[in-house]
Amino acid sequence: MRHSFKVGLLAVVALAVMVGTSWAAWTYTSTSGGKAGHYKIWKVVCTGDNAEDTGSVIPYPQGVKQGDSLLSLIVVPGTGGVAPDTTIDLTLKNEHFTLWTKTGISNTAQSDHKLSTDILTYPPLIRDLTVVFNDIGATGDQVTLYFLIWEE
Repeated sequence: MRHSFKVGLLAVVALAVMVGTSWAAWTYTSTSGGKAGHYKIWKVVCTGDNAEDTGSVIPYPQGVKQGDSLLSLIVVPGTGGVAPDTTIDLTLKNEHFTLWTKTGISNTAQSDHKLSTDILTYPPLIRDLTVVFNDIGATGDQVTLYFLIWEE
């Protein structure tokens, strides 16, 4: 009886450690940045949690929908107390496919990226858009993504 109690207690402690680790998560705040004709801007503020993000779905804001195409991306690192400590590695995925990957993005200056470079077409939004980030630094460090979108 005493041995099974110790084994059970050890299992509960191990589970608590695993669950506590998985609760830490990046946060993503999506907003619409306006529209002109078929063009739209989608702004996403990405806040790190002192770990890499191995794949989170970015919520679509009102006005962004399946069938829209991603034309370009502007990456703006945070400044001051939310500045990333290291360069940024970013991957965009749609469903199970990698749409675009870039490593070594500046953590101190804005950078502009054409999203058709990896799959030779403008990536369509099909179901969810997933992002993968490296560990950019301390909890609370931020990167803002601005997607230029073509609405079909």
